[in-house]
Formats: sequence, structure tokens, C-alpha cells
Amino acid sequence: MNRGSKAYYLLIGFFCFFIFQGIGQNQKKADSLALIYAADSLSGSKKMELLRQLAYHETKDLDLSLSYAEELIGLATKDSNFRYQQRGFIQKGNTLRMKGDLQLALDAFFKSVEIARETGFLAGEGFGLTTVADTYSEQGDSKNAEFYYEKGIAILRQTNDSVSLATALLNAGDEYSKNGKYDLALRNFEESGDIFKLSNFLIGTAYNKGNIGMVLARQGKHDEATSSITEAVEMLEDLEDYYAISDYYTYMSDIYA
Repeated sequence: MNRGSKAYYLLIGFFCFFIFQGIGQNQKKADSLALIYAADSLSGSKKMELLRQLAYHETKDLDLSLSYAEELIGLATKDSNFRYQQRGFIQKGNTLRMKGDLQLALDAFFKSVEIARETGFLAGEGFGLTTVADTYSEQGDSKNAEFYYEKGIAILRQTNDSVSLATALLNAGDEYSKNGKYDLALRNFEESGDIFKLSNFLIGTAYNKGNIGMVLARQGKHDEATSSITEAVEMLEDLEDYYAISDYYTYMSDIYA
């Protein structure tokens, strides 16, 4: 599966924890926030939050996004604000990953896990471990990807962050599916789908249905697969997530070619 259908790329930003990247990121917002940054009138946690949002929303210039993340890490470290320090490493890892610097991204994500563990922040630790797993998955290292998904999910089950848990289950299911472990994949999708539904998290539900459809297609259950993906696409059209729609259609055309 390519990056478009990987929930991580569409579910990161807001640190507790998931905004869909394709929908949540907004270059216009970054440009607007840059004016506030230039005024240099904020300090402390307010400036840290500004830097976090700038690092997240800046997509036109990834080097600039990275500089915001680095500044956030430096300021948070100076003020011993460990929550924002960890957020800074998450944003740094995300930007590095978008740049294709996967090993450096892993280093940043592992640092976020270390900070969360040392400060007893379970949700942050679990989330950080799933970002590590996602990156290993992109590198094609299935063994490490599955290992860190399992670790991250086990920790997220101890928290109240149900959407992060569901997203981790969704991404782990995608990894299982990619590796031909269809029963495990569907089990993960069933659980994540239930959580997304209870949370009324519509875009998560849409991705879940689409990914189920892809597994069914791989199993040769074409009618069921088409039905599931069609339902996902209808939901994604309402949410205007055309990138994912294109991804699912491309996948289906490859399957039936």
C-alpha cells in the first residue's frame, strides 16, 4: 500500500493526537501564523504552541517546518516543558519523514518515546511507538513494524485515547494485510472500526471500510471488496478527501487489471 492509504499520514498533528494530515494541514494557516511569529510577542507555552502549529501546517517549505520544530524543541528544553519537548520531536520526525529522511525521522520519534517514558506520559509513549512502527513499515522492515505496533497498541490500551488506539490498530492492520496476514488484519480493522464508530470519527470509519475492502480484494472476494470500498469512497467524498479516494480507486484498478 502506498503512503496515501496509510492512516498515519492522514492522522497526525494535534497531539492528543490525531487530525487528518490531508485535511488538518493548512498552508494558509501557516502563512497567517507566520505573521504572529514575526511579531515576536508571545512567550512560554503560548510561543511553544505557535511553533508546534507552524511546524505542522507549514507544507510548502519543509526546511522551514523543520526549523520551527527545532526551535520548539530548544525552547521547551530550556523551560523544562517536557510535553512540548516531546511534541517538538514528534513534529520533527513527521517533517523528516515527509522529506524522505526516514532514519533521522526514526531518531526523532525514538527520542519522543524516551521523553514520554521518562515523564510517565503513557499516551505519548504509545503514540510515539506507533510512529516508529509506521516509519519502519515505510522502510519495508515488517518485522520491526509489527513489533512496535504491538508495543504501541499495548500501551495505548492503558489510556483513554481511543482514537489514537483505533488509528494504531488500523495502521497495524494495514501492515498485516501487506504481509499476507489477512485474518489478523481484519481482526484489527473490526476493532478499530468499532472504536471509530463509537467516537463518531467519520474519516477514521471511512479509512477502515476502505482498508477492509482492500483485504477482501486480496482474498478474491471482489463483490464484498467493491461494496466496502464504494461505501468508503462515498464517505470520503462527503469529507472532500480526494487524495484517499484516488488511492483506493488506483488500488482497485490494480487488483482488477
